[in-house]
Amino acid sequence: MKQLLTTALFVAALATSPAATTAELMQGEVELITYGVKTLVVRGITFHATEGTVYRGEQENFDGIKTDESVEIVFHFRDGVHYIEEIAIDEDLP
Repeated sequence: MKQLLTTALFVAALATSPAATTAELMQGEVELITYGVKTLVVRGITFHATEGTVYRGEQENFDGIKTDESVEIVFHFRDGVHYIEEIAIDEDLP
């Protein structure tokens, strides 16, 4: 019984951990960038880059992103903040 309870608590902790958040996708044009705090705005939503953000395509880091570029962002929403997991400049987007 103790093993079953321990397993159930472990599964519950995993299900409610920040890593358990579902990744979402956003495509659009970069409207605003603040390089100092690594944030950008797409479709009126502020996204935050972290040390774990993966950059795909030509840009190698946050400084490679420019306003008016079309981007594709994979992100998760946690504690009221949109965190960028992956970002790529998408030249095929309108």
